[in-house]
Amino acid sequence: LLGFGAVPALVAFILRLQMHETEAYTALRKEDDSTISKLGKLSDTIWQYRIFLVGTAGCWLLKNVFLYSTGSFKSSMMVMMMPVDAGPRQILMTEAMFAMLNSGVALVGFGIGLLNIGIFSRFNMQFYGFLGITLTFFLATLQVGTDGSMGLVSCLCLVYFIMDAGPNITTYLLPGEI
Repeated sequence: LLGFGAVPALVAFILRLQMHETEAYTALRKEDDSTISKLGKLSDTIWQYRIFLVGTAGCWLLKNVFLYSTGSFKSSMMVMMMPVDAGPRQILMTEAMFAMLNSGVALVGFGIGLLNIGIFSRFNMQFYGFLGITLTFFLATLQVGTDGSMGLVSCLCLVYFIMDAGPNITTYLLPGEI
């Protein structure tokens, strides 16, 4: 069951092997410039786009901090959902269902984001996405200490939906557009 997680990575790896570099990149590689002039061009380009780079890298950093820290606390929520006398099979099944639920909600969020990318601006999708995630986490804090494990699970699913419908999809588009 755990090895199944390698399948998407393997598919992405195989598909990436079949891709070729862009013509622009290939043309740049064929130019016969010295390393010093290339570094000069690179530093000029970085300086020219510094605001965009800091904004994009900042959003990427925030998204990754959020994503990895949330992943660290998933197990705590799972413990709250488990019956005290749960056997290994029941624990595995509950964790698998939880993972499928989170992944399914995230995929739906990504689809909604993909449909909305042409309607809303990238800024609005990121701004309101991060705002929605913040409000959802505040809502989740109200669930802590109560018998609201399903409320916590719902909040986590909502966070993944909002993340993939807004900041996640735009964070990967913005560097390509700059």
